[in-house]
Amino acid sequence: MTLRSLLRFVWYRLPVPQRSRVAVELFRFLLRMYCAAAARDSADTRCADGGKATGPASAPCWVVGFFTAATGLGQGARLFYREMKAKGVVVHAVDVTFMLPVTPEPSLFTEATPPSAAFAAGKGAGSIVIHANPSAYMVILWFARRLMPGKRLVAYWAWEWEEIPHFWTRCLAFADEIYVPSAFTADAVRRKTDKPVTVHPHAALPVLPGRACDRPFTVLFCFDCTGNFYRKNPLAVVAAFKKAFGDSPEARLLLKVTDAHRCPEAFGLLTDAADAPNMRFCLGHLTEQGMADLYAEADVYLSLHRAEGYGLTIQEALLHGLPVIATGWSGNMDIMRDEHRQAQCMPVPYTLIPVDDPLGNYTVPGCLWAEPDTDAAADMLRLTASEVRGKAHP
Repeated sequence: MTLRSLLRFVWYRLPVPQRSRVAVELFRFLLRMYCAAAARDSADTRCADGGKATGPASAPCWVVGFFTAATGLGQGARLFYREMKAKGVVVHAVDVTFMLPVTPEPSLFTEATPPSAAFAAGKGAGSIVIHANPSAYMVILWFARRLMPGKRLVAYWAWEWEEIPHFWTRCLAFADEIYVPSAFTADAVRRKTDKPVTVHPHAALPVLPGRACDRPFTVLFCFDCTGNFYRKNPLAVVAAFKKAFGDSPEARLLLKVTDAHRCPEAFGLLTDAADAPNMRFCLGHLTEQGMADLYAEADVYLSLHRAEGYGLTIQEALLHGLPVIATGWSGNMDIMRDEHRQAQCMPVPYTLIPVDDPLGNYTVPGCLWAEPDTDAAADMLRLTASEVRGKAHP
């Protein structure tokens, strides 16, 4: 084992909150030192920390993110890049998935510029949009420090709670503007800063036609274990399905799970709960066509999350024409309240309770999340099944 791999191993064994706070303070210190030295050596004093960007808020745009990671943050970066490209913006993608303890999926994105080439060649005016939350945001800034002069810095942050952690506020000085996917997240950030906070919803993917097959009434839920198992709350999905249909062969539950190996104990709880013959797992990453086929197999999308910053899979399910039953709280309500989507959406009642995260990822004092009503969700599932069967046999 090399020293680098040993340090990486030790680093990722630290609890997430402590690791994040240490990284923010370390790279905050390093960036301040670098900016101070750059200001002494150059007439261009732009170095993010407290300064105004000299570059315009236009092209070229450098989008930095986890482009080959099968995660929500990775998908957010890919969607933003596609959106800018479709608008005719001169846009460059910089993939920093190497920073994550995940295996890259090269098939997810093939247009990225290597970081070393991008950070060396991308000098001059423009903007940088970094799709990463603190602490990764600060680490990326350090790697991109030679790219910063003359550019407007935009932090694209996704968050699921009503308050952002204190260590996030330590990063606000290193951005000119913050983009967020939902009004819910915007409210959380605006409480801590007077800098511009812009709601920039995730762009929608083109809807590919799926290949459906004969099947019973099918309930679908997709989640990534790196997004926090207990926040995604798949056990509630299983509970609501069981209350609605038991082990009836006339209904089935599809659970699409990515990175199950990231939380083996929690995933074991899910496999124990989803023990009925009418429940099936789909594990691992799927292509866009594979996901389209999965949505085509379903009759309804069910998400009983405790908190969402946006709800990408909810958006995708709606675009594929599925009705959505989902917890009626947090960032997904931007989508579910949309006048063009309301008729497809059924918000599930909930109770706000103190966050209790067995994984220890969320430690904001006084933070609340939603406990969805699985009885109400079961009633909605039965109603939807009745409507679907009625259309099939008028």
